[in-house]
Amino acid sequence: MELQRERSPAAKRTRETNVDLLIRAIEAKDSETVKFLLATNDGKFIDTRIFNCAILNNNKEVLQFIMSYKPTPKPKTPLLSAVESGNLEAVKLLLGKEPRGHEDPDLLVTAVLKENVELVELLIHHGSNVNAKSEAGPTPLSQAVALDNVEMMRLLLSHGADPKNDTEILSLAVAESSKEVIEILLQNGADPNARNQETKASDVDPNDECEVLELAKVSYEHYQKGRTALHLAADMGREDALRLLLAHGADIDCKTSNGRRTPLIIAADTGHAEIARVLLESDAAMDIADEFKRTAFHAASMNEHMDILDILSDFCFNDPEFVPKNGIYRFSYVKRTLFGHAFRGIKLEKWPSFVSVIPRHVLKVHAAGLKTPVGLNILINFVMDSNPEFFNACVLEIQTLKTQYIGDSGVTFFQFLVADLNSLAVLARNASVNRVLKLADNEERFPLYGSILMTQLRKGVARRDLMERGIAVGPRLVPDFQVPDLVIENIMRYLSNKDINAFIIACSSRKELATSLYS
Repeated sequence: MELQRERSPAAKRTRETNVDLLIRAIEAKDSETVKFLLATNDGKFIDTRIFNCAILNNNKEVLQFIMSYKPTPKPKTPLLSAVESGNLEAVKLLLGKEPRGHEDPDLLVTAVLKENVELVELLIHHGSNVNAKSEAGPTPLSQAVALDNVEMMRLLLSHGADPKNDTEILSLAVAESSKEVIEILLQNGADPNARNQETKASDVDPNDECEVLELAKVSYEHYQKGRTALHLAADMGREDALRLLLAHGADIDCKTSNGRRTPLIIAADTGHAEIARVLLESDAAMDIADEFKRTAFHAASMNEHMDILDILSDFCFNDPEFVPKNGIYRFSYVKRTLFGHAFRGIKLEKWPSFVSVIPRHVLKVHAAGLKTPVGLNILINFVMDSNPEFFNACVLEIQTLKTQYIGDSGVTFFQFLVADLNSLAVLARNASVNRVLKLADNEERFPLYGSILMTQLRKGVARRDLMERGIAVGPRLVPDFQVPDLVIENIMRYLSNKDINAFIIACSSRKELATSLYS
């Protein structure tokens, strides 16, 4: 009791919250105070700050106690027991005898967890709130999403369940559910840009080793906080979810609350090459840096993801100003790695593969005759002097590209290589161009520029498809006038892919977005 006399008045006399007091106790390794604060507050304020503090202070005893502490459970009612057992007749009887029994939010969530449609319908009929959160946190709809139960989702939505009430429901769907579940949520108003919350230690079963380890990861790696569903899709490599989210207005360059990472930087960190490609096709910015001043180029380099470095380089082939504009060359880490300054005097072929990507890219641009920034002259001269064979091979391949035509299109491979985005969209409509460039042997025919040609085709197809969708909904911009498609197309030539997508979203219903995406 002495502890109570010392601590309780102090808590009342200061502005310190229970969390502040608990953190101080953990830092002081005062196990008795930690136990007292948890007991007097029923452990309700345990969150990741508390958990992280115990980890950082290497206090194993306190950490074990926090993880084993469970708040006093709410007494289970007979009605909840009946729902848990799936006894439909007992539930009917108890609902008749307990006029307000249906107000317990745990009832509907439990019925959904049991995947018992009859029970769910019965509870809704008696007035259970389809949007109420259970004591543990989930809503009935989020529980159905976690179970990947489309039938249950549709039932709840038909009775007024609102995805907008749960900011984490889309992230949950990306982590646990099918593409159909994600699509249903988006069609029913789920916010694609909603951010997730911190995981609470009180939500984790201390006996579940996997959950404890996951919480430790979330607590210790602050990058996990404040992410959108798009960040999670990029992290997990879920291309299907990524495309759906982008089509419904997800902010492609949104940064995480902590770490300031965009989906593209996350893809570069995790090594999901196809995710990076889809993001770039959708106009993701390559020049955004995180809190450590890393762009996607730096992230891919530091993790030695050569395939992503190649993709990034190919996508900015026709934008040679990108490198100095982004300050990449001035970044000391890149001077040592991406540009290979640590390998001065050594043949390019003997550089580590992930280091040689940018120098090779710069020489390819220079050999193609594209205007290179003055800021790269020193780098170009250095790499050319060290590796004249590679540059000469680039020049020879460019000469071949200039003399060979793509099927019967009347367009040379070189013209396609250096075409701008709008020209690529036009060329992507040519059947011969599509057929020839999709052949697997192009990278064998053109070992230095083949991957760039394929990237150009991808960029052209993405631009073409986006413009066609924009033209289809364009007349809604001025419904009282008939605007020719050519006029709308010419307007769109001045817009970025990101802007066209925003225009499509503004002119379309959610159902139409899903239809146009898969048509």
